[in-house]
Amino acid sequence: MKMQRYIIVLAAVSLAACGGSQESGDTEFRKSFVSECNKGATGSGVEAELASKVCDCSADIVMKEYDQTERLLLNGRPQEVDRILDRCLEQVKAKG
Repeated sequence: MKMQRYIIVLAAVSLAACGGSQESGDTEFRKSFVSECNKGATGSGVEAELASKVCDCSADIVMKEYDQTERLLLNGRPQEVDRILDRCLEQVKAKG
């Protein structure tokens, strides 16, 4: 499943310009990331429940493993985004 990765990272780019504290920025980033991921996935034919699980997992990984600057750099690293999505898809499928 190749969800439209470029849509996912649009959330990161759009939030880069937002001010405020890091915590509130992180919260907004995650919320937008999951929302855009779900829109892109379901828009490309992925079942809503599966998209939701994969997008939540992907957001968790991005928030845990990438700082704010690295999140923005994901926009230029589509293969890395694909690896995150594939990693989450495998985890979701393994859980059944």
